Amino acid sequence: MSVKRMGRCLRRYAPSKETLGGSRLLQPVARYIGDPNVWHFNRRSIARGVALGLFLGFAIPMGFQIFLAALIAVSARANIAVAALFTSVSNPVTIVVLYPATVMTGDWLLGRDTNLLPANADVLHAIKDMPIPWFIGGIFLGTISATVGFLTIHFLWRFWVSRRWRARLARRRECA
Repeated sequence: MSVKRMGRCLRRYAPSKETLGGSRLLQPVARYIGDPNVWHFNRRSIARGVALGLFLGFAIPMGFQIFLAALIAVSARANIAVAALFTSVSNPVTIVVLYPATVMTGDWLLGRDTNLLPANADVLHAIKDMPIPWFIGGIFLGTISATVGFLTIHFLWRFWVSRRWRARLARRRECA
């Protein structure tokens, strides 16, 4: 899918600022949501939205990320729709792999060993040991994925724009 088609798709399915501004739940933050900077599809707002969404997708438990991403996106001047979309990195399908990987990463960083699948019936003991490695691993993986996502968007955007400029210059040379 081309970048242009992806942008049109995001614009078509993302809720408009008028729809969100008219919501009774969002009335306290309606003036911030109405800020055009959080709805523009430009390099900076998209990259910030991707980074924010990826970070929160790893660092926050499922269910709270989208709301938190929208709130933080307003203050970070990130694109709200993109930030909310990229929190879906942790969804019911990927959570099966994501959370154990997060706990194992936290264990590795802390130098611990949390037994994710205890052989005996001591499941409660294993669950009790998970929150700290899960939190540390989530912050670590969130930071890494946010950095990679941010830089990827910046470089892809610059590549796309430079390619369009070269094509435009080539067309001008042909016409001249």
